[in-house]
Amino acid sequence: MLSEYLAKAYAPPTWITMTRVRLGTLPPSPASSPDEEAERRMMMVKNRWVDAVAISQWDLHVIEAAIRADLGDPSKLELYTRLVKLTPDLQPFLNRPIKGVYVFAIEDPVVTLKMRELGFKVVQYRPTWLPDYLKLLTPRERQAPKT
Repeated sequence: MLSEYLAKAYAPPTWITMTRVRLGTLPPSPASSPDEEAERRMMMVKNRWVDAVAISQWDLHVIEAAIRADLGDPSKLELYTRLVKLTPDLQPFLNRPIKGVYVFAIEDPVVTLKMRELGFKVVQYRPTWLPDYLKLLTPRERQAPKT
């Protein structure tokens, strides 16, 4: 779902997109050699990751996506937008405004409200294959919890 959405909403050459981006850094080690720096970068596989980052000359978007909106997603996106500022590979782009974007197929109004309260953009994206996928789920899983 995310790849389809990125292809439509963040098309090159205006946007550069990356998926499953590791965020944050490890504490610097004293007097690290190039070999040690390579080892430190390998250790970043233990860092948290965001679904996608999209970069234009104007903005840097931190994108979290879910087929079914989840109550934990607002706090994740809030953390990820903070961790972007600590990510070495994204340092050259931090002169742009950082914006959180939440993409979902099945809405939970509570999650949508919380995302908007936090100042994040909320996008409902319903791919063409979604009805077929929903048939695989139980009726309760096809919609958000009742508020």
